[in-house]
Amino acid sequence: NLNEVRYLGKVSFPTLKALYKKATIVITAVLYESSSLTILESCASGAPVLASSTPPNIEMSEHLMLNLFESTSAEDLADKLWILLNDDKLRQVQTERNLKSIDYYSWDNAAKKYTDLFFKISPIEAKERPI
Repeated sequence: NLNEVRYLGKVSFPTLKALYKKATIVITAVLYESSSLTILESCASGAPVLASSTPPNIEMSEHLMLNLFESTSAEDLADKLWILLNDDKLRQVQTERNLKSIDYYSWDNAAKKYTDLFFKISPIEAKERPI
C-alpha cells in the first residue's frame, strides 16, 4: 500500500535510529554506491535489508545476510520484497545473524586489521610492539 510509504526528508540521528528499529524491512535500491551506511545502520539496528546487487553490496553480503535483488529489475525487487514481507522466519534469521556479524564493520575491527597488516610487513619484532 503506497499510503504506508512516506518521504521524510532529513531526520535527526535519534529519529533515524528509531525508524530503523521499527522498520519491517529497509530497502536500498541504488545503482552506484560505495560501502552503504544504510545497510550497516539497518543491520546494527536489527532491521532486515533488501538491497540492490551492486558490487559493494555483494561484498557486504559475505559477512552480512542481505536479500539482494537485480539492480535494474523492478520485477526482481517486487518478488524479493513479497517473499521477505511474507516470511517472518527469514526476517528473524537475517536480523539475528546480522546483529552477531555487524562487529566485522566496527572501527575497532578495522584498526586491528590495519595494525595486524602493519606488523605483518614490519621488521619490528613482536616483543617490541606497543600493542
